[in-house]
Amino acid sequence: MKFIKYLFYIFLIFVLFYRKKEYREPNFDIYLDEWILYIFKNKIIFINIVGNILLFIPLGFFKGIIKSTLIIIIIEILQYILKRGIFDVVDIILNLIGVVIGKIGREIYERRYEHRGID
Repeated sequence: MKFIKYLFYIFLIFVLFYRKKEYREPNFDIYLDEWILYIFKNKIIFINIVGNILLFIPLGFFKGIIKSTLIIIIIEILQYILKRGIFDVVDIILNLIGVVIGKIGREIYERRYEHRGID
């Protein structure tokens, strides 16, 4: 299980920071309600929403909500400082949705397999 966790973190760092440098001001607007209308009409919006959620499901599986929130905020700040992305509140919200899904998945996994002694 530890190997999968470390592999996830390496993948996460690679995906988030292996981009061309760009600078944009931090975005504190919450525009998710507008995006939801276009999720199945616009490929970029779909990939952004689904990708930000799916990428952080494993983090919720391995870490708690508070630690995950701190990690996500640190990642967003690093993206801004290193100019390898945009500090975006909507990304934080979507990442946290992924964390919650992962946490729920962990709870289901533990309830299902804990009494059987399967790991």
